[in-house]
Amino acid sequence: MDKRLKIGTLKRSASRTEIRTTDLAAMEITVDQQDDNHEVQRPTDWPVQELEENLLCYPLTKRCTGEGIFNSIQCYFCENEIDWAKCCGVCTDGGKSVPGCYKGLRGRIKIVVPRVAWSHCCIHRQCLAAKPLPDSLKEVLNQSVKVVNFIKANSTIRLFKSLCGDMGSLHTTLLLHTEMRWLSRGNVLTRFFKLRLEVHMFFEDHVEL
Repeated sequence: MDKRLKIGTLKRSASRTEIRTTDLAAMEITVDQQDDNHEVQRPTDWPVQELEENLLCYPLTKRCTGEGIFNSIQCYFCENEIDWAKCCGVCTDGGKSVPGCYKGLRGRIKIVVPRVAWSHCCIHRQCLAAKPLPDSLKEVLNQSVKVVNFIKANSTIRLFKSLCGDMGSLHTTLLLHTEMRWLSRGNVLTRFFKLRLEVHMFFEDHVEL
């Protein structure tokens, strides 16, 4: 799990937190390893409405253990008066610090909520299903990755950032593809598509590269 759970660094709205945690019949929390959002709470108002919202995102500054993750979630729950008894399910990514029966996050949550249901995030299966890409799509991905790697190499990344800044782009960097991250392919291609004009302009301005 990325080390992103530091107490006090969360920028949150008290009113939004209150809305998410008031009058809930049940909720499920998802502990995620992604770079963007690391704790997702999925509160459910049975049987009418189901909501899915990002609840908290803390950076972990020390060793990422089940105890550390649990203590950070517990601290947030106490600060915002969130009742563990309403937690009917927990979904994790299966990291080493998570599934341990006693020392991991699972064991610690089971102590607080013995009957909580535990599930494994199905996004891994989606990632595996996407591996055997058709040749045509694989070629597009490979070419995109080559372009991204070239632009992010050495000093060219600074030139690209400068170009994006001059063009007033929403993003100034491309994303690297890695097989170790969930949805890496989709994120890489999405960012690449958003910056397609900037990429085209970059190569037009630097034909010598």
